[in-house]
Amino acid sequence: PDSVLEISCLTPKDREDLDYMLGIGVDWIALSFVQRPEDIVEIKRLIMEYNPNHAFPPHVMAKIEKPSCFDGDSLEKIVELC
Repeated sequence: PDSVLEISCLTPKDREDLDYMLGIGVDWIALSFVQRPEDIVEIKRLIMEYNPNHAFPPHVMAKIEKPSCFDGDSLEKIVELC
């Protein structure tokens, strides 16, 4: 549980679900198991790629479930990015 995984927190199924959610115009996206600021950067990039005109992109909520997000200033950066 204390390990930081250098992989995306988004599974292929998450990506499919994200496409669907963006297609129906949700207001919020909750991202589970956020470990580092790069996880938020990744989902925001995917949101902007889907919505290149930046018309009403959904807000992102980071679900803080891993102790690794408390390393250094990671939590502060995660909050700033959300």
